[in-house]
Amino acid sequence: MSVLGTWAEELYAHGLQTLPLQPNKRPTGEWKHLIESKEEPNPQNYREAIGVVLGKVSGGVMCLDFDLKNGSEEDWQSFLDKVGYQSADLLDKCYVERSPSGGYHVMFLSANPQRKTILARNADGKGLVEFLGTGNYVVVAPSPNYTAVKGSLVTLQVLAESEEEVLISSAKALNVQTVADSRQAQRGFVVQSVQRLAPAKFGNQRTQCDKCGARRGVATGTRTDGSTITYCHACRAINTPTTNGVVFRQPSKHEQPAPQEHVPTVTNEPTTNLHRFLIGLPQAGEPMAMHLRQWCVGSCGDETVFAYGNVASKFVAYATDGKRLKHKKMGWYPTGQSIPLFGVQWLSSPTPFTGYRDWSKHTYDKSTTVVLVESEKSAVLASFLMPQCIWLACGGLSGLAERKARVLRDRRVMVLFDNDEAGRTGTATATQLLKQARATVLPTPDLYTATDPDGYDIGDWVIKQLQQPLEYNEEYERMAIQWEQQWTL
Repeated sequence: MSVLGTWAEELYAHGLQTLPLQPNKRPTGEWKHLIESKEEPNPQNYREAIGVVLGKVSGGVMCLDFDLKNGSEEDWQSFLDKVGYQSADLLDKCYVERSPSGGYHVMFLSANPQRKTILARNADGKGLVEFLGTGNYVVVAPSPNYTAVKGSLVTLQVLAESEEEVLISSAKALNVQTVADSRQAQRGFVVQSVQRLAPAKFGNQRTQCDKCGARRGVATGTRTDGSTITYCHACRAINTPTTNGVVFRQPSKHEQPAPQEHVPTVTNEPTTNLHRFLIGLPQAGEPMAMHLRQWCVGSCGDETVFAYGNVASKFVAYATDGKRLKHKKMGWYPTGQSIPLFGVQWLSSPTPFTGYRDWSKHTYDKSTTVVLVESEKSAVLASFLMPQCIWLACGGLSGLAERKARVLRDRRVMVLFDNDEAGRTGTATATQLLKQARATVLPTPDLYTATDPDGYDIGDWVIKQLQQPLEYNEEYERMAIQWEQQWTL
């Protein structure tokens, strides 16, 4: 029995559907029925190469196919860097192999198998990264000239939805040109907009194609050499349309060009009210400034910026006393993103967390206690005073969804929401979600007192401690002892 035949039996025993391939990577026979139903492999048929059928039939195996003929090793390294920043051990759950052309396959198990799609193209419009799924197959080692780089197909782990999103978003970040841009570039010009721009372009008069007479679908465009043209979508003629002298009606709001999203300018300079307030606390100073930079808390005008990894950023306005200005609406950039828990990068960061108050180093792992709070400010402040555990924020009472809770599976989690009725209700809801995600929920220490006002939170408690002169603090020592007992349970 050949090595390929033996491997085919081994993969089938672990739930993966295989098929024999020719040297040109085509199947040796009919294979479409394998998309829906399993068929035990005949080892004698595996003479040249071996493939794995993707999708549900193989337990949800998916593949990211990096075609570096249309890119470079720098693209692959950029992908690795982006994935590693968000989840250092994510690729340990995957199987990575190198293809004969110098590309890479990243294979993983998905609970929700999808179909094929192109994730990234190069500047010429050629595919750089493809997502291969249901209805596809992929050649795998030990086929000739295919080399395993990391992991094994028999040890794949099902990725959480958030982990899949890390892989896919990191691949999409390599995209240089969209599909529409690519097709337009092939015909020699790029259409800038549909007919909505035409009335303003031609003195607010209705445009009409002088070839086919179409009065809609006429667009302005730019050739690849920079010259301007017009284009009729009806007859595909490239020409200058005529006007009939009829004043065009004013465009409705639905016909207006979509406004371009403003790109804010963010710096790491401590210029906002919150920066100045926290750094000015008696027990804070320069250590607090370095701590805020460690959390990537930036400034954009008078708004404080909390970075959610490389996914999105939240913009919040604060008063000079460090309180949020609730009459000013919080903003996001970019909009429409799937937002993780704030601080989730510390769950798998290879870089130790620095406690700048005493320059201590903390390397977090799965045994480290996680404390979940409501606001980003609370998480940042609490980690300054108590860096022994991982502090995460869900961005509000409704911010902890089932999808986000799954990243805390098999971890010890303490919920510490605000001291009010909404906070207590939110704590009960969060506790239930965490238990469903198979996290161990720890009892909450007795932090708040009867004299604390509604809405009082861990951030307010930390500020209270940092406002005291640098001397013995009985309340802080009591809390430190109580929390230490929780951390070592």
